[in-house]
Amino acid sequence: MNSQGNQQQKVAILVATFKRLDCLRRLYESIPQATSLPWTLFVADNACEESVKQFVESPEVAGKYIPLPGNPGCARGLLACELALQSQSEFDWVAIVDDDCELMSGCLDALINQLGTRTTNIVVPLIEDGVGNITSFPGPLPEPAWTTIKSKPNAERFAKTHAGAALPMRWFPGVCSVLSYEALLASGLHDAGFWMMGEDLDFSLRHTQECPGALVVEARARHLPPVSSGQNHSSDFAYAKETAMIMNSIYLVSKTAHGRSLFRFLPGNVYRWMVRFRGERPIFLDFIWCVWAAAIRGLTAGSRDYQRRFLKLDRETTL
Repeated sequence: MNSQGNQQQKVAILVATFKRLDCLRRLYESIPQATSLPWTLFVADNACEESVKQFVESPEVAGKYIPLPGNPGCARGLLACELALQSQSEFDWVAIVDDDCELMSGCLDALINQLGTRTTNIVVPLIEDGVGNITSFPGPLPEPAWTTIKSKPNAERFAKTHAGAALPMRWFPGVCSVLSYEALLASGLHDAGFWMMGEDLDFSLRHTQECPGALVVEARARHLPPVSSGQNHSSDFAYAKETAMIMNSIYLVSKTAHGRSLFRFLPGNVYRWMVRFRGERPIFLDFIWCVWAAAIRGLTAGSRDYQRRFLKLDRETTL
């Protein structure tokens, strides 16, 4: 926990993790360079590992550890952090960060400074990979930035082209975002029903309904998922994750007012999902099922019906 800086402003950093202690350590070590404000780390552990508990509760970190048995997903993990945060009133800013994120110098301070202008309610940094290329991005951005960023260019060149810019956006991937504590309460916490794909879309769209969010180009972070992360899951689980994104997107478009703006992006996402799993899975039948379940019945990927169909859970399984 950082104890330096302006004692009148404090940052809560919320993380949901699952078997990624090394990533969590790297994130923790990057925080002091990202902000001069006092901060506290809140960690929801979907694997309930003793090593993670010891790390988070160590005197050095002095964080808040929240065990969540049964791997209930990222959305429920972040919700647990937010509920824990509600019991404390001393925080001004809330940073929501992936466990495999590394914050670069001044990242959080730049984001918080932009929020201080009161021109937006939620902000995100420029996200790059380990070799300096943009790896994920918010959208849609004003042109020509939108066309440029979709090609995932070099982050340094993009930053120079748009130096000092705060580009308006409506949705973002959940690698890193910052908002005020008041804004979090006003527009709502994470929805655990989204399981682990699409919760960031729902959250960001709700928080940008009244006022666009902003990509703060001078704020930078790295997204560094473990090389083995995709190898640790079966092909069934990989398919379940990607299909969850499709189903949750259909739900947002058909059942929520804030999600309707995603409609023009949905066909492309469905096409890429079908191409990826073509010949391996009954994709057309599964797509029809997702439309029926999400658009007609109003279910998300956190539902028992989805989990039983794609993860083969029995009735006694705890999600």
